Amino acid sequence: MNSLYRVALYMRISVEDEGSGQNGKDESNSIAHQRDLLHRYIKGKPELNGGNIIELCDDGFSGTNFRRPAVTKLLEKAKAREIDCIIIKDFSRFGREYLEVSDYIDQIFPFLGIRFISVNDSYDSAAANGATTGLDIAFRNIIYGYYSRDLSDKVKSAKKTKAQKGDYLSPYAPFGYRKSKSNKNKLVVDEDSAKVVKRIFRMACMGMTTFQIAKILNAENVPTPHKFKNKQGIYYPWRIVGDDNLWHICTVAKVLRDERYLGKVVYGKRYRPEVGSGKTLKSGKSNWIVVEEMHEPLVSPEDFKTAQEVMAEFVEIDTLPNGNHLLSGKMKCGICGYSLARKKDPTPRYSCET
Repeated sequence: MNSLYRVALYMRISVEDEGSGQNGKDESNSIAHQRDLLHRYIKGKPELNGGNIIELCDDGFSGTNFRRPAVTKLLEKAKAREIDCIIIKDFSRFGREYLEVSDYIDQIFPFLGIRFISVNDSYDSAAANGATTGLDIAFRNIIYGYYSRDLSDKVKSAKKTKAQKGDYLSPYAPFGYRKSKSNKNKLVVDEDSAKVVKRIFRMACMGMTTFQIAKILNAENVPTPHKFKNKQGIYYPWRIVGDDNLWHICTVAKVLRDERYLGKVVYGKRYRPEVGSGKTLKSGKSNWIVVEEMHEPLVSPEDFKTAQEVMAEFVEIDTLPNGNHLLSGKMKCGICGYSLARKKDPTPRYSCET
């Protein structure tokens, strides 16, 4: 075939897939299995074998929405006419929402002149002669959607059971701790960062405000939680709000409010309103799962209570309804160069938090 023929292999595995099989793995959906299946399929197709092949993989993403890095890149290449053919293991790898999947397969890809192949579903748009995917494929995609929701419920139930036993399930350990090397669901004290946590509580118990504590930490160039994690080789995938080199009053407040420093495991503070949604919402405290005495505490109950009394006097800065202002991020401190914080009451003004 023409060596300029461009083929994109798309693979996906989600957290649900990894948790649904034996020993926490579903080998039939593993990336290695999908890659092997797709390459073997290409070798059996003379018109595809020998083309320019690219691989795009989403590891750990749900198929219930299209906000995935690799599928976004795939669709960008499709719209830019940079690929001629897309091959997947089955329709559920591409997506589990029937309407969206059908729109791409029946309308968008044919309009762009892109051949679409689903190996396990025995579907090849080149052999469809312009026909749509048909009722059998439509019902199959609907079943995939229901299966995804059912699987999500089962995973949530399994996590809830583990949380009730006191297992730590969050992907990152809180500042002051690290995950045990022998048990990823167990927290152990990280001595260097734990000293900072204990000091923050001591300063709060002395009556210092979050602003005063942050100012002292910045003056002494104490690394922030983000910087401490970076030194350990841990990099958060989400965007850090504000400058990660500076302590902010909200960072100090977050430390002082965290009950995990009492030796508790806390689970369920946030939840996803929809399966596959990247958005999370706060959960009522009555829905939290709290298990005490699961790891070494960094603060005594008495000191934690005193810190909360100090926090009760803390009033958050008012912002405009949209959370932003015309000059936000543009007003800089003439000494340190960092952005000034806007305070609304009693008189609108800008000040440096460092």
